[in-house]
Amino acid sequence: MSQDNTNEDRPRLVSPPPPSEDDVLTYDEAGDVREPAEVDEPRTGFFARRGTGETTGLAVDYRIIQRVDPWSVMKLGFLLSIAIGVMTVIAAALVWLLLDSFQVFAQITKIIGEIDTSSGEFSKLLGYLHFDKVISLATIVAIANTILLTVLMTIGAFLYNIVASLVGGIHVTLVEE
Repeated sequence: MSQDNTNEDRPRLVSPPPPSEDDVLTYDEAGDVREPAEVDEPRTGFFARRGTGETTGLAVDYRIIQRVDPWSVMKLGFLLSIAIGVMTVIAAALVWLLLDSFQVFAQITKIIGEIDTSSGEFSKLLGYLHFDKVISLATIVAIANTILLTVLMTIGAFLYNIVASLVGGIHVTLVEE
């Protein structure tokens, strides 16, 4: 099996023509944007415009994101949803411990015991308020969310690629400071 070194699966970055003089932002000493009439002499060195040989302002680079790789989106979505799942289980445990420290569950048990003296049907519901049951339910919800978020983010990447092929993608401006 030879590895194909084509760039078909990689995001393509397309640069439009370099910006005109009016597109370059300049800043004063306080960091505020200057109006074009306030621009002093051309800047040199770090603030030179890239690729044009001119030194009139900050280096501005225009890019278009035309395609994203669904496999990388799936991997990133999976890792982010795992992190969200861990936070869900930890939050459920903390909320349960907080409610237990305020004796909320003892009060609920007392109220249900006063209301349901004959049949005991409500007393069966109290079995779901135990710590291990709450953590088990939170874990099941976290696993379901992990699967759903991963699938939805991957489908979103495919949809973005389809729409970007129709409308051209997202235009991004990068400014070098």
